[in-house]
Amino acid sequence: MKKSLKLCVFGLVLSISVICPAHISCSVWAAEDQPVDPAITAPVFDYLSLQAWFGELRDLHDQFEQSLLAGEGSDSLGETLDELDLELDELDQPLGVPTDEDYLRTVLDVRDQARMIRDKLQQVKDVIGPELDGLKNAQKVWQQQTDKLAQYKETPFSEETAASWTTLMTESEKIIRQTQQTIREKIAIMSEHLARAISQQNHLEGKTRHIDQLVKQARTGLFRQTVPTFFSGVFWGEIRSSLDWALFQPLLQNELLKKTVFSQYGWLFVLQLMAILVVTRFFKRQRIAKPEDGFFDKISLRPWSTALLVVIAVSIPMLKTGPASYRLFYLICACLASIRVMNVQLTKGWQQKLTVFMLTPYIALLIFRFIQLPQPFFRLYIAFIALWGAPLSFQLARRISRTGGETNMAVRGLQLGGYMLVLVFLAQVFGFNALATHLYESSVQTVLLVMFVYLLWNVTRKVLPAILDLSFFGRWAFIMANRTVIVKRLLTFLMIVFIVVALFLALYIWGVYNSPQHAWHEISQIGFRIGAHDITVELIILGLLALLVTWYSSLALQSILNEEVYPRKEIEPGIGVSINRLVHYALVLIGFFWFVTILGFDLKNVTIIGGALGIGVGFGLQNIVSNFVSGLVLLVERPIRLGDVVEINNTWGEILKLGLRSTVVGTYDGSEIIIPNSDLITQQVTNWTRLDRISRLKIQVGVSYDSDVKKVMSLLLEIGQAHPLCLKEPSPKVHFTAFGESSLDFELWLWLDELSNRLKVKTELMLQIFERFQQEKISIPFPQRDVHLVDQSPASPLDK
Repeated sequence: MKKSLKLCVFGLVLSISVICPAHISCSVWAAEDQPVDPAITAPVFDYLSLQAWFGELRDLHDQFEQSLLAGEGSDSLGETLDELDLELDELDQPLGVPTDEDYLRTVLDVRDQARMIRDKLQQVKDVIGPELDGLKNAQKVWQQQTDKLAQYKETPFSEETAASWTTLMTESEKIIRQTQQTIREKIAIMSEHLARAISQQNHLEGKTRHIDQLVKQARTGLFRQTVPTFFSGVFWGEIRSSLDWALFQPLLQNELLKKTVFSQYGWLFVLQLMAILVVTRFFKRQRIAKPEDGFFDKISLRPWSTALLVVIAVSIPMLKTGPASYRLFYLICACLASIRVMNVQLTKGWQQKLTVFMLTPYIALLIFRFIQLPQPFFRLYIAFIALWGAPLSFQLARRISRTGGETNMAVRGLQLGGYMLVLVFLAQVFGFNALATHLYESSVQTVLLVMFVYLLWNVTRKVLPAILDLSFFGRWAFIMANRTVIVKRLLTFLMIVFIVVALFLALYIWGVYNSPQHAWHEISQIGFRIGAHDITVELIILGLLALLVTWYSSLALQSILNEEVYPRKEIEPGIGVSINRLVHYALVLIGFFWFVTILGFDLKNVTIIGGALGIGVGFGLQNIVSNFVSGLVLLVERPIRLGDVVEINNTWGEILKLGLRSTVVGTYDGSEIIIPNSDLITQQVTNWTRLDRISRLKIQVGVSYDSDVKKVMSLLLEIGQAHPLCLKEPSPKVHFTAFGESSLDFELWLWLDELSNRLKVKTELMLQIFERFQQEKISIPFPQRDVHLVDQSPASPLDK
């Protein structure tokens, strides 16, 4: 039977293998011989499909028009490129004579202008590139529509749809032709803009290299003799030739007196005036509100000067764009205001005099430069200031060092200032005019910067708490509850900001960088490379700021929950602690991923690192991870909560802190036990306050066998019911538990509403039981034993 079945299967397979190839070959042969109908292979289009395609074509055209409107536009880009051409022409203007004392500052300003032009050019190229790519992609899409239109033209149509078919084809061809023409025009314009931007960039690169060489020459020129010495006849000849100098001509040509300046910067004048009025009023109100505060009492003596100084300090970024005389005007105002304010803030006479002696000559120097004092007289003035100020600095340093009332920093600062003035005098005498002017102006501007920062810091320390005292913030309970912490954290952050900004400004003042922004740009790009990623100072700072933002956001959110949400929703403290911990862990994890993303690492790589870390955990960090996971379990399941009374290994204590790795238990001995979280999960823990704080107290007592059992039980029940801290429900109970070896054993059960009263209540009850039993002649026995000594030693021979 099996053999016949196998033969049948073999025959069936053989017939299929023979018949099927023959059938396929016959079909192919027939297909090759018969002609193919072109209507079968050509795409089948009807009028309905043409209508649908025409609708899609119109929608595509509308989207293209909207994309053109949403783009930057060729007109705006052309105007921007025209403005850049003008700015590039300004870079080609002469920079002055290399021997001028302000030549280095001029060159640095020009380089800063070149850097700004470079940034604008890059922004233009960033706009043109995507626009041009989008237009090229649109050109490909509309070429596909042209091909589709050609296919429709080759498709036959019926006579009843001839008119409609022709109309749709004509409209489609018109839309395609117009759109393609627009695309070609836009591509041409954008290509022209891109070529202009590239040409401007190439010109700027060449100009930047030339400016960098000039900066290098100007910095090295500071240490060259650029003018004749005071001992040469050429110098005195220059003085004689400068005696016919016109005093008022530079004043009449001043840019600050032109109407265009007021029309361009008038809004800034008005804004600054309003800010001065507001700040002045604020200081006066604070003095009235807080008369005991010495700071506001001093500020009120010079409110207008203080407000002017603060507003000028805040307006420094806006002042940089104005003309030179415009900036000079504000600098003189800042110096005058600094003299008035510092004379009130500084408590010692020598400090006040030093401020006047330092800033007054500097104001005169600014005025002399403003009226274009001839160079020989300008040099004599700087030499006179140095010759007069150096002995004064040394003398003042010796005097305050003898009194011992000042720190070494003040003495060292005065000595450093004296040495700097000696160097200025010698440099000016021997013809190093650029070096002398640079050292003097940079030193005075640095001291002025320190005074600005000092005043702003004092104002900030007083103003910030006053702002938080406003009624607007008083509505937030969490702000009022954490006001001291918020002020402390904000002041720390602002102090770091002030120091960093002052450092960048000092680098700019001393000519190391051509602007504070340039200083930040150069310093922030310092870094190192890890694989394919460049880690810079800027990325590290931004990453740390991300971590700080998430960290303090977590603290703020927890404070809001504690102060605003939990009391209103009547949430238990233990549940609140669990929610706070989970929120904190989630935000810290988000901050970590944010930090990694800012540094430029892909989160996939973080996953790989996490896998490797998991292997490391498996080998060496098992206990730490186990405690961490156990901590999460404790927070979610909440078998123990904050404030619970637990018993662990016969040790009683209260849960003080549920941490990430461990739990802190405070014992009644005053000590604290730190228990790993895994032990609380794996070992037996008695929680006396799991559901509530009601607990049962059990007191064991034994009486002699000749005592009246019913009387003993009645007395114990009476004593338990009479205690004021024992609950009436459940009521106290007495149990006769055992016949002991020397006593009848009883247990008094009673319940307390507060677990912390157990030891106190037990002591009082035991004392009352002992006294009542003595009064009732009920004895409390103790175990007694009869000891019999048996001598089992062998008898000696003498006894025999």
